[in-house]
Amino acid sequence: MPDLPPAPTFDDVWRTIQELALQSKETERRFQETERLMKESAVETDRRIKEMAQSGDWVEIRNDARFEPRVW
Repeated sequence: MPDLPPAPTFDDVWRTIQELALQSKETERRFQETERLMKESAVETDRRIKEMAQSGDWVEIRNDARFEPRVW
């Protein structure tokens, strides 16, 4: 029968759970930061488009012919 590695101790399992919890919190923080940055970018883009429209410049927005919408 092959030698098996020793079973993890309670402390090993607990430490792993704590590490995963910390990583989960960091992931959530990064998601929130990304969402905030995307909202700021959308607001700024909207402001610029309105500014250009009020200045009398013509704005035409088209999709690139190679554009392929995707869902993640």
